[in-house]
Amino acid sequence: MNMQQDENNAIAHATASLLTNVEPINLVQVCESLGWEGAEGDYPKQKHIKVAIVHTLIETAKKHNWHIIYDAGFFYIYNSAYWVAMEDAAVKRLLKDAAIKMSYTEIECRDVSFVDKLFQQVVQDGFFVERNFKKQSIINLKNGSLVLDENGATLKAFDHRDFLTHQLNFAYDTQAINSLFLSYLERVLPNADTRRTLQNGRCFNSVDVS
Repeated sequence: MNMQQDENNAIAHATASLLTNVEPINLVQVCESLGWEGAEGDYPKQKHIKVAIVHTLIETAKKHNWHIIYDAGFFYIYNSAYWVAMEDAAVKRLLKDAAIKMSYTEIECRDVSFVDKLFQQVVQDGFFVERNFKKQSIINLKNGSLVLDENGATLKAFDHRDFLTHQLNFAYDTQAINSLFLSYLERVLPNADTRRTLQNGRCFNSVDVS
């Protein structure tokens, strides 16, 4: 399985999990809570419904601690280990399915222009996610995020606030030994202190994922 397939599967799993928390709602009441006023028997127009759907989706995201963000022209969804970029088509599919689950008329939800309007609305309203702005070097691994600083290397739990968008396909193992690399260093740098200086310097200069 290649990286693209992994990311597609991650998006599919994450969006399916999000949709399990979307429930049927009274869209008229949501519109009224947002300021819509109509005479008895009136039904909100489609422009009001799209605002109500996106509003409800964002509130549901906050309630269930979903992590979705719109950043630099792209939507990202957090898969519990790293952020995965979503193509517009995947976002629109999520919005359409969410609208259907909220009990809006399915034939309206399948209308291309309506889905496009939902997408434009969610871009405008946006999702919120807290982010860490501390400049730090982090490598995202299978068993956690490895933080590199003046104190060395520390493995910590995955944190969506770090906004890491990639993950290397191996785990951090404090007992692991790279025998081939060490043998090479011993041959070209017989002095042990020089080898340690090179290893430390190379580590901090080669990775900066802040």
